[in-house]
Amino acid sequence: MSRRVQITSLAALLATAIGGVFAVQEQAVMLAAGRPISFAAAFATQAVPWYIWVLFVPIILYIPDRWPVCPGLVRLLAINISLGLTLTGIHLFLSHAILTTLQIAPGPVPLGFPGLGPPTPAQVAGGMMIYGVLVGLAYLAHYSRAFHESQVQSAQLKAQVVTAELTALRAQLCPHFLFNTLNSACGLIPSEPERAELMITRLSQLLRFALQSEGIAEVPLSKEIEFARAYLDVERIRFQDRLHVAIHVDPEVRDVLVPNFLLQPLVENAVHHAVAPSREPRTLELIARRERDSLVIEVRDDGPGLRPGAIEHRREAIGLKTTRARLEHLYGTGFSFAVRNRSTGGAEAEVIIPLRPARVPEPLTQPQVAFA
Repeated sequence: MSRRVQITSLAALLATAIGGVFAVQEQAVMLAAGRPISFAAAFATQAVPWYIWVLFVPIILYIPDRWPVCPGLVRLLAINISLGLTLTGIHLFLSHAILTTLQIAPGPVPLGFPGLGPPTPAQVAGGMMIYGVLVGLAYLAHYSRAFHESQVQSAQLKAQVVTAELTALRAQLCPHFLFNTLNSACGLIPSEPERAELMITRLSQLLRFALQSEGIAEVPLSKEIEFARAYLDVERIRFQDRLHVAIHVDPEVRDVLVPNFLLQPLVENAVHHAVAPSREPRTLELIARRERDSLVIEVRDDGPGLRPGAIEHRREAIGLKTTRARLEHLYGTGFSFAVRNRSTGGAEAEVIIPLRPARVPEPLTQPQVAFA
């Protein structure tokens, strides 16, 4: 049903209600005057003139589209005065013709706007007043709808811009991650070709996993955890017993929505700065828990920590810098992202974002990977 049909139908219901109220009043007046009339006669006298205005509603709704408020207010006023007088004249003629045809005489006290008899200045003024109210409501509805549509279009445009920027930022991460992993595999080919082949096989599985979520801004935390597991599985091939992993995720936050490709840069940086330069075994912890209305994600390592000045350098690394930019796009100022040394040794990256549960939890698509 179109908007104009809906408004016209609503106007008809309103005309019926107004006619009914005035009909009851007219019945009471005629009864007090000693000339009782039926409700049908009273209703026709009062409702017919309002129904005729209802017939004019589609025309009045067209006026704001044809003659907008700006420019030319004087011209607009002249047009509406002409239209108002024309519609009022038609209204008086039709009211008189219909009620005369129905052989309904006017009551002694004119209630509503019956329009019987020769047009009087009061009837013309009343008709112009009704026209002014109707056309004013039409302009109000027109510009209210136009404002709402402009707001919707603006919001859609902003969403498209943010989506495009998030896609561009994610595209920066993928080549960076792919280059680092392939470089590690190439380093194993001369001395350990079997490990290199296994690493490339796992990498292809990891990329297939990434492509499945291409173009999605947010995914359940459970999927991000599985992607991080798959990535760490590749790194385990490279570092073997030098990399130990512990993952602790509260069950209540597994379906919380997080930015797609959030954990991998955090985990990669921990591996790069804590595990790669060390000859000793290192432990990497991935922790996700709820704190009030927020999701807290921590990636910890027990490496040597960050030297003074190295923290800022680490924050400017492409993975962490792009992650911060994506968080700003999604949450504005409603997030926290910190990279710091731990008091017990090692470093940690902490992300705090609002809790946004997924409507329908998505099934995991990667097998579980067990770590020592």
